[in-house]
Amino acid sequence: MAESSVLPSSTPTIVLSKSSCVKPENYAFRQITFLVEGCLFRVPRLYFERESEFFRTTFQLPQESGRALDGDSDEQPFRLDDVKKADFKALLGIMYPKNFQSLPIAFTVDQWTSVLKLSTMWEFDKIRNLSIERLKAQLSDPIQKLVLARRYEIESWKLPAIRKLVERRDPITLREGMAIGIEAALKIASIRECCCRNNETGEWVMQDSRLRAESEIPGLADRIKTTFGL
Repeated sequence: MAESSVLPSSTPTIVLSKSSCVKPENYAFRQITFLVEGCLFRVPRLYFERESEFFRTTFQLPQESGRALDGDSDEQPFRLDDVKKADFKALLGIMYPKNFQSLPIAFTVDQWTSVLKLSTMWEFDKIRNLSIERLKAQLSDPIQKLVLARRYEIESWKLPAIRKLVERRDPITLREGMAIGIEAALKIASIRECCCRNNETGEWVMQDSRLRAESEIPGLADRIKTTFGL
């Protein structure tokens, strides 16, 4: 005989009305719906308000009387027209990790770059700092670092990246020049012309200074700062 799923009559049954239920304030998350490239994302609004100065300010803007707030429903989502879905999904992957056992999150350079892009644009300072830290550990190419540093205002990356480009044996290629901009490429070339490499030792020196090890080119840091306005 099959077991019955009906509880024995002796089992007490507690029925709660809606009015008697209390929502704990710390866990009653208000949701918001974003529309990105035709895809709806419904997530807790709390983290956007708490972590982003941009969204905190936006959500506080006065609304027309009687008009529903953008994002309060799937029918009237908060539109992010200039945002790529892949970039937004990468940001959400940091804000709402699916599995805490997988932390720290193993993102690719492209994914961390997406996070850096949106966290900079929307002023998620903590997430921006995290993405910079992870990208610094993953990137070794000074061209990539300089491109990101200039695009997203990472000041601490600029001098080391430029210095590596000045000190390396190979000059800036056409592709690299297109990536960092012609002006930056010409400035790096002008600094290199003020240096010379000893044919016997392969060491760099400023033309008006005595020979030193490559890591100790006298006056190089100051020349870079002056040329690039750092």
